[in-house]
Amino acid sequence: MWRPLIPKLAGKFTVIAPDLPGIGDSSIPEAAVWPITAQQAAKDFAELSKPKLTMPVLAIGGGKSNGTLLGQQMKLVAPNVTTIVLKDTGHGLMEERPQEKMDALLKFL
Repeated sequence: MWRPLIPKLAGKFTVIAPDLPGIGDSSIPEAAVWPITAQQAAKDFAELSKPKLTMPVLAIGGGKSNGTLLGQQMKLVAPNVTTIVLKDTGHGLMEERPQEKMDALLKFL
């Protein structure tokens, strides 16, 4: 859902788009490590968050898909985070609330 925006934003901004294992465009891990545990997810995020981001960060997510948690996680890796949680949405922000998502993104930019 976000993939089409990455090339458009990357020409002017730094885009960091992690993908959860087995979700989105990432491959499904071997059965020995799937499903991923909360402990493994925490270790993976800790590794991802070692370098601290100095630029402003937008964390945008759905109210039904841990959007608030996403914002809290991003505050661990960047001091200047704007968190937007779109009420009554899940993972499909582009499909469910495309105008609200684009408005939030443009306001941030």
